[in-house]
Amino acid sequence: MRAFVDINIKPPVEDKYMQEKMANLAHQVGLSTVCLRFKQNTPSNEIKSSAKIFSSVGLDVAIGLDIFANSRKQLLKQLSTSRRLFEILAVNCKDVKTVMVAAHDRRVDLISLESIKSIRTKQSIIKSCSTNIELELMRILMPSGRTNLEQINYFSREIELANHYKVNIVVSSGAKGVLSLRAPRDIAALANTLGLSKERSLDSVSKLPIQIIKDNRNKLSKNPINSS
Repeated sequence: MRAFVDINIKPPVEDKYMQEKMANLAHQVGLSTVCLRFKQNTPSNEIKSSAKIFSSVGLDVAIGLDIFANSRKQLLKQLSTSRRLFEILAVNCKDVKTVMVAAHDRRVDLISLESIKSIRTKQSIIKSCSTNIELELMRILMPSGRTNLEQINYFSREIELANHYKVNIVVSSGAKGVLSLRAPRDIAALANTLGLSKERSLDSVSKLPIQIIKDNRNKLSKNPINSS
């Protein structure tokens, strides 16, 4: 029996009521683990509060950081200071050279190519990528509820390239509220429709993110940091 994970939920730290609704829905749609993703400099008390809300409904909660670096130097600095503080490090950069660095750095768990528009550039990154490609469902959902056809095309091309170069794909919701949360099997079904095999689609919301979290927790347990 599969255990399902959404490795990218962005809790609105200023809205505890919304977080409670998101936590309850995440549990109801069949998730066993969630990774709450925060921006750099989010206060630790807000992170702990969010984790408590989601864990209170029976979810296993991992904590992740979204890194938006503008240069190689900035990326490496953030990786150096954050790797032993977070269970997941995810990189989303507009600068191609910075993304290239992230794609080869073993401290990076996930990279998003959302900000890269050139298919040729995406191919250059993916073909030598040594980390996991993250595809966020929020990329293709518009506020009106309709789908973003341009992003669907990018989504499917990234899947095609990842398939060709045998690079792992993790699919997540990227949810910022209740309306953008989705059942993991629905997320997997969409990925399957856009070109990922059925087995890899299910693995992208279960086995693969579970293994990433497990591996990082093992590493963190061997290198604990005094939280005080």
